Amino acid sequence: MSIFYSGSLLSGAFGNLIAAGILGGLNGTRGMEAWQWLYIIEGSFTCFVGLIICFILPDFPHTWKLLTPEMKHVANRRMALDAAEADVDDGTAVNQLEGLKMAFTDPKTYILAFMYMCINASASFQNFFPTLTATLGYNKTVSLLLVAPPYIFMVFYSIAHNYMSDRLFHSPSTGQAGRGIRVH
Repeated sequence: MSIFYSGSLLSGAFGNLIAAGILGGLNGTRGMEAWQWLYIIEGSFTCFVGLIICFILPDFPHTWKLLTPEMKHVANRRMALDAAEADVDDGTAVNQLEGLKMAFTDPKTYILAFMYMCINASASFQNFFPTLTATLGYNKTVSLLLVAPPYIFMVFYSIAHNYMSDRLFHSPSTGQAGRGIRVH
């Protein structure tokens, strides 16, 4: 998960570095403002990567060349078991209106909604970080360049923290989590 989340951190770092270069060097080029170049370049790159991923991302485990035959078998077996469980009708199904009523009367729904809003609010910090660095008194380009180091530091910290957590809370002799915690 830390490697997955590091992608977001790296996009925050490199997105601002790219923006600093574009805003600092392309203003007025070919009669366009720097912010227009920013949208064109970053949007084009995103579309390009999206199109490439369409051809690289495998459809099913058995079509992915990087998996061993055993891994393909396990993945296909898990998918078959999941599909079989989803098809079982145990007779306890409720209609949509009853399900909606159950969701609105369950306190866990509100706790989950509150937690989700808190996570989104904390993640929005990344949108305002360049504005905060601009209050240091530097110009726009330097302010954008100052945004990258904390993000890059957090990538290394996140991966190191993940590595250390795995080593401290995993018992290699038993194959289970250490300190009496059992993982299923």
